[in-house]
Amino acid sequence: MEHSLQKGRGLEHDLRDDHEGEGVQEPGVRGGPSQPYSYYKPLATLTVKNSYNNGQDGRSSDLLIRPTTTTVTLLKSLNLLFKPTGDGFLVLYNQRHEFGLLQYIRNNAIPDTGEYWTRLSFTLTVRNPYFIGATRFPIAANPVIDNFYLTNIEARKRCGIIRLNPPGAFLPKNRFPVLPVEFEMRVPLGGGYQIIDISGTVVSFAYGVEQRRPPGTAPDRRRKFGDVDILFVQMGLLPEAKYFVQATDAWGEPAPAYSLGWCIYTAAAPAPLFFFDLLFARPYNGCPGIFPIDPTSKGVPSPIEQVDYTLQFFARSTTFRYRIIQDTKARYSGFQIESAGGCGPTFSADLPVTLPDGTTARQIQSNRRVKLAQQPQLHLRLKGLRNGQWEPLVDRLPIPTPMAVTPLPLAQGPDAPDPFNSLLAQPTAADVYIHV
Repeated sequence: MEHSLQKGRGLEHDLRDDHEGEGVQEPGVRGGPSQPYSYYKPLATLTVKNSYNNGQDGRSSDLLIRPTTTTVTLLKSLNLLFKPTGDGFLVLYNQRHEFGLLQYIRNNAIPDTGEYWTRLSFTLTVRNPYFIGATRFPIAANPVIDNFYLTNIEARKRCGIIRLNPPGAFLPKNRFPVLPVEFEMRVPLGGGYQIIDISGTVVSFAYGVEQRRPPGTAPDRRRKFGDVDILFVQMGLLPEAKYFVQATDAWGEPAPAYSLGWCIYTAAAPAPLFFFDLLFARPYNGCPGIFPIDPTSKGVPSPIEQVDYTLQFFARSTTFRYRIIQDTKARYSGFQIESAGGCGPTFSADLPVTLPDGTTARQIQSNRRVKLAQQPQLHLRLKGLRNGQWEPLVDRLPIPTPMAVTPLPLAQGPDAPDPFNSLLAQPTAADVYIHV
């Protein structure tokens, strides 16, 4: 399949190299003899926080953040530095090249509309296997199938904090299927397709058979399958990004019934769970969001202002289930769990359950969902009933950890919720086994 790439509008084209050779540093490197670090100032920062990490001021190092290949090239071209911080990153700019940075953004405005879509893109990969278990996040999330999309267009400022992910950021509207490097696409007979980036730029396409082609254009790889054609789409020449994959008919008109809609293409390994577009400037008047550069400014106030973004996650609330296993001599006829001091969750009466290995146990579960915490403050006690008297068995029960979180069966029937429509639609439980 031959792809046609339009120049002058997409982020991946026409990278300027006006300042190359003037002490450009590798991303993350602290200056050098020809470019002292003191010339650099933060352009934007990102801090990842999770309320589960109550022992680390909420800061989270669970995500590995990498700039895409195209972004690394752009960073070098514009004398920008990318510095990972463990719980996020910094992007710094060279004050001596501030004018060049502004001119690049102005010169790369889309000609037809004057919109500013120049951006840096990053993949965020989960490196803690228990991140999803600890976090109020769809338990069924699978980075191989879907990615969540983040952008500073969605950023909002509340209580002095600029949240990159406002409430609802992890609901279906920001979850998109992942495109492989090559895939088959069904289109109307004789049809084609267009791949469009977030700026509206067509970055790759295949002609419909009735469209006029430039001389010498090679035919597309296609095969007929019933009343449709199947085209082979190659993504390898395109940068990692969010794209709208649109089918077209034989005359090049959109065919919505065959289109894939918005998707995310990433080539990173292991598979990222989030894709983040950091736009330098407000793309168009009236566009929401918070941006570090105002290319329309004449210098007063400064056209560049540092923006500190926060990617905020929250601890998962789950049902605590304690499964109590007695030895062959059943010494206790019942069990109960209480919160020390009366501050904490209440628990149900114990009920008999059969474990997967056939063992019989007594189960006690919390009457409400309880928030997980890295340093739990709960103090739970276990008591056993013997000869009509409640006896203390365990003064401080272990608190469930994210490793113990498992999904519970979804409700059945036509009114059953989609697990992605609500963070709480897929119930979970965290099990602890106690031998007495």
